[in-house]
Amino acid sequence: MHYLKRYGCAVLLVLLSISTYAQQPVSLKTLLTRVDQKAPALITDSAAITIKQAQAVETRNNWLPNLKLSYQADVGSNNNTPGPYFSFGIVPSNSGGIRATNNTNAALVNLGIIAADWEVYNFGAYGAQVKVANSEVSVEENRFKQSKFQLQAYTIGNYLQLLRLQGFLSIQLRNIQRDQEIGRSIQSLVKSGVRPGVDTSITAAELSKARLNYIELNNQLKQVQL
Repeated sequence: MHYLKRYGCAVLLVLLSISTYAQQPVSLKTLLTRVDQKAPALITDSAAITIKQAQAVETRNNWLPNLKLSYQADVGSNNNTPGPYFSFGIVPSNSGGIRATNNTNAALVNLGIIAADWEVYNFGAYGAQVKVANSEVSVEENRFKQSKFQLQAYTIGNYLQLLRLQGFLSIQLRNIQRDQEIGRSIQSLVKSGVRPGVDTSITAAELSKARLNYIELNNQLKQVQL
């Protein structure tokens, strides 16, 4: 059921986009091309590949050195009460010294720091992370190929079923025309007394049966089209 919802909706959207441009028969090659380009399921899987590729690039760049810039502004005073210091940075406060008298003069300090961090070797962790990232890209690519194959198979199957039903409808229409000709011939023979009257009822029943078969095939055709 999930398969039918996923790919049935995809084919339906493609068919709607095709009918928007031209109300004319669509070849199987054209339909498959439109499915590959516009099917929402394939667009989603293709986007997932792009995401995994970007993550793999980020993983490969993890071995590069990190450069961090920091700027800190400190304002406070140094008196007998510990902690009168407002620090918003990475350097802790050194205020609160013990004095004989309180010093309420404010002190302003600016501090700039540049820190470099480079993990040159981590015993193969970088290589393992890169392999995992590349494997995830391969998984998404294979998933895309599988989705594309299943969607094409679903499209081809319904397309061939549509052609098959159209052929059956053409055959059944000729059967109806033949039964009508036979009915007219038998009716003439019955009127002339050559054939019994029951033959008229038999031919009428055969004609009704042929028409019912035509209606059933036409309903199947519309269902496949939907």
